[in-house]
Amino acid sequence: MPFVKRQVRHATTSYPDQDIGIGIKWRKIANEIRELAQQARALGSALDASWEGNARTRFSDHYHPEIGNILACAESLESLADRVEAISVTVWETSWETVWIPEETGDQE
Repeated sequence: MPFVKRQVRHATTSYPDQDIGIGIKWRKIANEIRELAQQARALGSALDASWEGNARTRFSDHYHPEIGNILACAESLESLADRVEAISVTVWETSWETVWIPEETGDQE
């Protein structure tokens, strides 16, 4: 009997629409954060030119690393946006189908 009715599994993969919207919003926020970091850097440069001595050094020691932290936050949001947009959902369904099963010959040992 070459035809047999069997259960067969089928996978259906989809990408949720919400993922793209979330990714777009996070990228927008990351760009806004980068703009704020540029503005803060410009303000810091303006202050650096007018400050002298210990006050300038202490301010710079605390201020400059924070610009890097702000930019790292923006990069983290970009990375999360990539990950969210790559999310897929796979649903497995089982159905009964008639499939071809080749008959075995008696030559096998």
